Amino acid sequence: MRDKKVISSKTDRAKRCDILRKLTAQTLAALAKEIGVSKETVRSWEKGIAGGLTEKGASQLEDAAIAFNVKVDAMWLLYGIGDAPKIIKQTEQEEITPKQSKAEKAIKINSYIEEFLSTPNTLAFEITDESMLPFYEIGDILGCEIIDEPQKENSDCVITLADDTQLCRTISHAKAKNKYNYSCYNTDANTPNLFKNNTKLKQIAAIRIIWKAH
Repeated sequence: MRDKKVISSKTDRAKRCDILRKLTAQTLAALAKEIGVSKETVRSWEKGIAGGLTEKGASQLEDAAIAFNVKVDAMWLLYGIGDAPKIIKQTEQEEITPKQSKAEKAIKINSYIEEFLSTPNTLAFEITDESMLPFYEIGDILGCEIIDEPQKENSDCVITLADDTQLCRTISHAKAKNKYNYSCYNTDANTPNLFKNNTKLKQIAAIRIIWKAH
């Protein structure tokens, strides 16, 4: 079992970006050119400037690294999950393609979920309705960490109600002790339990990773 925290800070992501570029033996300018972004953008990823490396940036690095005979996984860059980057041989290079079939992507995501769930106090939740659009779509899978209470108001969490129903909702503290208000983003969704005030929750899980459906 992994012992480390699920959360990956922008500093941790920056360190992994730096490791990757050193493995490619490329300058900031050369790597930026291959990706199609500015040198300043790559520097911001490596230094953790502003928000640091994004999901889009990690995907771009994953594709660009192949051109320099390095294999890296976007999930490793973002969260430290999966194999660390490695130099690949020509025979391996021929087998790697940036685009994956839906079946291949599903297998890959399932392996990430299994590894994520090997950490204590975690759960995976699949979005099955439109109540949290436009931020969460049907088919998205949320990797969550079970917590005692949200660190800030209006946090997106997966909550468990008294009857064991699980929902993805935005929650905030109610006036009554140990009770919460929850709501959704898409109030036009045709689904029950869109919002409720002053209710007790059986469990709260903070969203740490999102595996997108598309």
